[in-house]
Amino acid sequence: MNNDKNGSDNNEFPTIKPAELSLTTDAETAGAEQKSGAATIPTDRRVMIALLILITMFIGVIFFLPDWVDTTPVSSRDNGRPAAESDDDAPATGRTEKQPEASPAGTPWTDAQLSKLRKQSQDLLAEMLEAEETLKEHQVEKWAGEYFDKALQRATEGDSAYQERRFDEAVDLYRQALAQFNELLDSMEQVYGEAMEKGSRALAEGDAERAAAQFETALLIKPEDEAALRGQKRAGTLDEVNALIAEGDEALEEDRLEAARADYSRALEIDPHADKARQRLQETDGRIRDRDFRKAMSEGYSALDAGRLDAAQKAFTEAAKLKPGSGEAGNVLNQTRERITTRRINEYLESARRAASDEKWQTATEHYEQALSLDNSLAEAHSGLQRARIRFNLDQRLQQAIANPERLWDQGVREDARQLLREAGNIEPAGPKLSRQTADLERLLEKATTPIKVQLRSDNQTSVTVYKVGDMGKFEEKSITLMPGRYVAVGTRSGYRDVRVEFTLRPDEAPAPVVIEAGEKINLGSR
Repeated sequence: MNNDKNGSDNNEFPTIKPAELSLTTDAETAGAEQKSGAATIPTDRRVMIALLILITMFIGVIFFLPDWVDTTPVSSRDNGRPAAESDDDAPATGRTEKQPEASPAGTPWTDAQLSKLRKQSQDLLAEMLEAEETLKEHQVEKWAGEYFDKALQRATEGDSAYQERRFDEAVDLYRQALAQFNELLDSMEQVYGEAMEKGSRALAEGDAERAAAQFETALLIKPEDEAALRGQKRAGTLDEVNALIAEGDEALEEDRLEAARADYSRALEIDPHADKARQRLQETDGRIRDRDFRKAMSEGYSALDAGRLDAAQKAFTEAAKLKPGSGEAGNVLNQTRERITTRRINEYLESARRAASDEKWQTATEHYEQALSLDNSLAEAHSGLQRARIRFNLDQRLQQAIANPERLWDQGVREDARQLLREAGNIEPAGPKLSRQTADLERLLEKATTPIKVQLRSDNQTSVTVYKVGDMGKFEEKSITLMPGRYVAVGTRSGYRDVRVEFTLRPDEAPAPVVIEAGEKINLGSR
């Protein structure tokens, strides 16, 4: 820095002269002040004000002047350019190697302003470089190349202004470039969304090349995005899928429904998100259902006309499954079911009647119950069931009595059998089976009550007693008449062991003589 014309010390600080203050006032000045109406300031107060001003100026020299004056040593200067503005302080943009030209030294205030602007420039440069790096990572040249070039151009212009020490202009240009970079960063989400929308539209329109390009752009913004990756994959198979859809359309036009369905299904296997293939498949399935529905209804009506109700029900049931909301199928199916029910009721009733006629009362009971399970309001079935149950019970009792004739030897059982015969006699018409059963039971009763003559033999030494008959005494031979049944005869004799003999008298069977002799002497032993 050149020495001031008024002189400076060796430290190059400019000389500050003390202000010339008058500590006294003459009469003229005082008179002028009085004429102007100003308040008169006492002499002591003016002295104090002057001292305060001097102290303030001294403090400014000591504390603030060094910051305002360029204190850079002369040895660190190069052709009048401050050391702080050396080549190392040039913008680190890498866009140019032009060095700033030397400029004449300014005032301390000017240099401070330039230093501040230079610092702002460098801060902006750091933000710009970070934004530029992020944009290049996402290959901004491929989706906003022209706008990115304009931002770079603005940054280059800022470099030139910086190198020419036009720092205020450099700061403005850098701010413009940073704003453009940030605008590009902020637009990435919008670019992604537009690319995804255009890609999806291209897929729907069958344009594989355009779709692939759009999804590629979306992946530049979001490389790991699942939707974009899926779209890119779909674009890669779009031509194959479109070919299958075209084949399916041709088959559908020719009414080859199964072939069309196979083509559309194959297309969906390759691309599960192919909406056109899914729509075509749904349309084809609908036509197949319509065809199968008409076929099932036709078969059902044919079977119904032929009286094949079961086949008709099966066909109409299939039709109702194909079209659950079809009123036609539902109505005719219900009618067919009613006819089948009526037929089955009639079959059960007819079977019950035949069984009753044949006196197969258990079978008749079962058929009446089956008919009532289909329609509990059937009066015939109710009355028939009641009669069948009574006859079935009577039939069971008669069969049991006939199958066990020996039970009739008991007086109580014979009374039950006679009561059973009276119940059977009240049945009209009796029927062949019941008549046969009653005849058989009457004959068995007659035999059970017909006495049988039996020969008893003894030694005339044994006293014989027949249980349920009485004491027969001693005898050698005796004939007695007994009812059919089982008997026990006991013989006793003094000094001999008692003897017990069981014998049975059966109808229509001549009994063998019964021998009752106590012949085994009791051995009392010797003393």
